[in-house]
Amino acid sequence: MASNAQCSPCSEGGKSMVAFRFCSDCEEMLCKDCVVYHRKFKATKSHHLIEASSIKTTIPLTNKYCTIHKDIFLNFYCVNHDKVCCRACIPKNHQSCKDVIPLEVASQSIKGSYLLADMRSVWKNMNETLCGFDKDQQNNIIDLEKMENNILQQIANIKIDFLKEIEKLEQNFKTDLAVVKSKNLIKSIKTKSSLSNLTALVQKKNQALEFLKENGPNTQLFLELKEQVTEYPEVSKRVQELISSSQRTILKLKEPANMVIPSIGSLIELKEPCNVRYNPVHLSIFRKENEIQLLPGAAHHITNCVATMDNKLLLCNFEYGVNKIYIYTDCKDYATEICLEDQPYAISIFLGTNEAVVTLPNLAYLQLVNTRKMEKSGRVNIDKGCYAVTTFEDTIIVGKHDEIQFLKKDSTTIHIFTLCNMGLIKSVYYFHKEHDIVCRSKHVLRRIKLDFNKSRRCEVHESLQLAKFKDKVQKLSNVEKPCEMTSKYHIGSDVIYQYNISGEGGLAVDEDECLYVCNKSSNQIIRLAKDGLCEVIFSRDVCLENPYSIFFSHNFTKFVISDTLGFIHVFNVKRY
Repeated sequence: MASNAQCSPCSEGGKSMVAFRFCSDCEEMLCKDCVVYHRKFKATKSHHLIEASSIKTTIPLTNKYCTIHKDIFLNFYCVNHDKVCCRACIPKNHQSCKDVIPLEVASQSIKGSYLLADMRSVWKNMNETLCGFDKDQQNNIIDLEKMENNILQQIANIKIDFLKEIEKLEQNFKTDLAVVKSKNLIKSIKTKSSLSNLTALVQKKNQALEFLKENGPNTQLFLELKEQVTEYPEVSKRVQELISSSQRTILKLKEPANMVIPSIGSLIELKEPCNVRYNPVHLSIFRKENEIQLLPGAAHHITNCVATMDNKLLLCNFEYGVNKIYIYTDCKDYATEICLEDQPYAISIFLGTNEAVVTLPNLAYLQLVNTRKMEKSGRVNIDKGCYAVTTFEDTIIVGKHDEIQFLKKDSTTIHIFTLCNMGLIKSVYYFHKEHDIVCRSKHVLRRIKLDFNKSRRCEVHESLQLAKFKDKVQKLSNVEKPCEMTSKYHIGSDVIYQYNISGEGGLAVDEDECLYVCNKSSNQIIRLAKDGLCEVIFSRDVCLENPYSIFFSHNFTKFVISDTLGFIHVFNVKRY
């Protein structure tokens, strides 16, 4: 920012004073005297003031007023509608909403939120794509010049043998070539102009986030993010249309078949897609849809839940002596229950079928359940102590103490993997494309690359290399903001990443194969990318208490959280 910026309040009063600080709350430049007054008054003394000389980019201006009630500040956030509102909007549009909280509360953790991280990735990805596209367009212009020179050289070589006859044809050809070149240059220049405008917009959005992250108040950053989420689909569409409509021009000379021809060749104009591909970064916005209170008066310890293709919710109640699976229709209404011989801990549905499998840790078998009739069917014999379960096609994968077992419905064991120092595995998820498996015990979360070419009983050892990196293993307990993955190491090419965790809880995987980890002790749900980098997705800020089990619906449009207080929280997932 220019060092001679003027003080905004003084300028309004007819004075010309050099600005000394910038108030990001008031969005005004302040001189030294105004800074003193700003820090005295109760209404402004908590505002964020920064050195005017330290501002290197254009200051982002965020709309702080309600679009309906133009003169009222946006001071509240409705969790149920995922919408910022003013005090006048609440009686009319949010009177029945349970979770309408002050904007200051909603934005407390915004600088460490997944939305900020995702939004920054969105603009970074788009900016990199546009910069690559700009470079590609510049190369196309240079290539047009080179191709023209090459063709002209070819003409010059032909001209040696046909100098007299070719003179007139050469002039005609040069004219055609110039027209084609001019046409394509004009198109490329026009495209670059559109590209420049779009790049400037993307950089502006990205700079706004960076500035507000470092210097702005949480409320302003929150508002900016909400505004950018709304703008993102349109900008993304413009980028997609600009890139997909662009074509590279290839100019070549088609030489004559023999020398006795009335022409020196014809100009071939080929079109091919540009070398840049735009792969948008997807945004997932979670909006609370409803909250289910389990049967009042009954004892509840919901350890796992899944949903069928027709949105029937199945809940495992691990409370001692209850021995039941509860069924809710449309993820909201109690329908019936299935009584079992012992406590059900985990459940997994065979995708595309009407069958599920349930673990009964105290019994020597797994229970199969018909999810259409909601009744018990067959059994799969196995040793006691199986807690975690997941399925892939017709294969069942269970977790025990330091062990993962693959088996069929007829009780035939396919593979057994021994995982040293893992403990009792309570949750498991299998990434079949990569042959990776994620296991969770009370204290460890580990992603492992499985080698099915090894012997029937494979051991994944905790070698000296793991002991060497003990101090680098990340902790997911009480995470206030996403931590950086510094413990990405390999043990015999088996372990991809590992985290220390605190307490039990479930796992879920979204459409992009990011892993979601439930952390009851810190009231958080954390998202892990494939490389192990983590971000807090849900926390106490969204009224989350003691979460235990989580899952996505089969089409990834709903995200369900069960807690230990007897509530089921259903979120609608909107993907941009």
